[in-house]
Amino acid sequence: MATEEECFCCQELAELNQKFSESGVGCITEHAKFRIVCFDTDVLNTALVAIHNIRCNPLPDLIENRTWRLAAYRQFTWWAHGALRKKNRRVIPACVVKAIRHEFPDETGQYAGFKEAELELS
Repeated sequence: MATEEECFCCQELAELNQKFSESGVGCITEHAKFRIVCFDTDVLNTALVAIHNIRCNPLPDLIENRTWRLAAYRQFTWWAHGALRKKNRRVIPACVVKAIRHEFPDETGQYAGFKEAELELS
């Protein structure tokens, strides 16, 4: 990961404690539901349709890996933290980022990493 902030283990995320205790896995990426929530393209497509519908944007016919990757990050965040308010972002554990990047790689290998939400100035 590019920054120290992004270099943390999924086991350090208190919101995942229940998921760990119910599954007995050592890493959240090994959890049976992780693959469904973050990698199943039917699940991701449904989330994308909902997001694009709310924003009144048409979903492109061809969905690129970048879009699948961003949807997977969002799905993980919803699964781990529930709904977050506008401009409230959470850093995703390094193992999750690595797994999602492996599943939906960038052709160039260039990734943006975590970015804080921009605050609106009054």
